[in-house]
Amino acid sequence: MGWIYLEKIEFMAPIGVSAQEKKQGSNISITVGIKYDFSKSAQTDNLNDTLDYEQVYQTISKIVALPANLLENVGYRIIKSLFKTVPQIKAIDLIVSKISPPISGKCERASIKIKVPRKINL
Repeated sequence: MGWIYLEKIEFMAPIGVSAQEKKQGSNISITVGIKYDFSKSAQTDNLNDTLDYEQVYQTISKIVALPANLLENVGYRIIKSLFKTVPQIKAIDLIVSKISPPISGKCERASIKIKVPRKINL
């Protein structure tokens, strides 16, 4: 059992409360850690025995393309979708960040972090 991370995947996404954020999009960064048993693929060195990174990316991409007000909502939708589409996932560690959020001061990013095992009902 181990963790694999896809780090700082970036999207322009219709996420935010303001009409401008929904229209122009916000620069979003996703880091996802996936816990799964990769003992077989470690021994066989065969792509068919491991987690498909592209499937994970495409699942996340579809979720962030949908309008949302809050990062929290996006995070939970990503987790639910990954658990549904990738059965070998045992747990997810997810960070969703809005880069340069529209606030009155300087802020590099606003982020949420969610870490859940598969057994949690979302």
